[in-house]
Amino acid sequence: MSAIISSGDNTASRLSRMEAIRRTLVATQEAQASEEALSLAQCEMVRASLQVEDAEDNLAQCLEQMTVSTQKVQQSLSSARHVFQEKGGRKGTRSSGTRTPQHAASTPPSSSHRSSGRERTRSRRPDSAPRTPSDASARGTDVVQQVAPQSPTPAPQTPTRVTGRGTNVVHTPGSPAPNPGGFVRSTRPKTANFQAYVVYVGRNNEQRICDTWPEAQAFMKGAVMPYHKGFKSAARARAYFQECIDSGVFEALKAEASNSGNKLFYIVTDGVAPGVYNTKYGLVRDGLQWRGGVVTVFEGTETDADSLFEEYENGGYVHRREAFVGQV
Repeated sequence: MSAIISSGDNTASRLSRMEAIRRTLVATQEAQASEEALSLAQCEMVRASLQVEDAEDNLAQCLEQMTVSTQKVQQSLSSARHVFQEKGGRKGTRSSGTRTPQHAASTPPSSSHRSSGRERTRSRRPDSAPRTPSDASARGTDVVQQVAPQSPTPAPQTPTRVTGRGTNVVHTPGSPAPNPGGFVRSTRPKTANFQAYVVYVGRNNEQRICDTWPEAQAFMKGAVMPYHKGFKSAARARAYFQECIDSGVFEALKAEASNSGNKLFYIVTDGVAPGVYNTKYGLVRDGLQWRGGVVTVFEGTETDADSLFEEYENGGYVHRREAFVGQV
């Protein structure tokens, strides 16, 4: 009887151990699933951060281009204002009985002429659009305004004193404040809030670190598909730039296919997001997060590139680096 009881105890003990092992396996699987979910969430967070960085870069470039356009508009407005002021000064000094001789069409745009008691206008073809003062000054043709006899021409309003709601006002810092209402745009140049720029793909497929945006822009001029990254920290920009040199990333970016019809793929085995990338932009931004790593340049098909990456992964060569969260 005691043997039967002992055998039952052993069976119960084995069942208890098996149940404990089963629960351990289930807990391990759940932990692995949670870890994978956490890893995916971190990847999504990194991608979102990268998208924010790209949006900031694009915004900075748009603001810089807008600054250049604003300066050109200011020059045109200044030229037009100068033309109108000269016209107003000349017409104000004429007497009502004075006649001015007519000149040929080669007269500079700053001179306007009026016959006594008669208004003069330039004939225009029906299909031609009216010219603005800036167009006239650029083409060297004379511009004539209709002026009532014996009435002085008022000086044109400057853009900083335009009144009324819904009016676009260009305001130069230091000049008198415009009247309230409407839309006010400052002419003060907007500088990007970046301390350094790393050009990953520049002229002649070269790389460089630049302190200013004009320097980086000049270095990328002529490149087919240039790519750069602005850094808020100059020290981090230099550290990442040196990592790319030491790890051979820049050499991978300089690689070219042996045949113009072939395509290159970039296999990242040591980086923030290991995998296969088909563009330099994706490699630098997504795979490496703008820093160094181990990159294999593969010339062939995408299927073969994926197979090679799987072999690297199965062989234990793939290493995932910790991603930098936030603005670099």
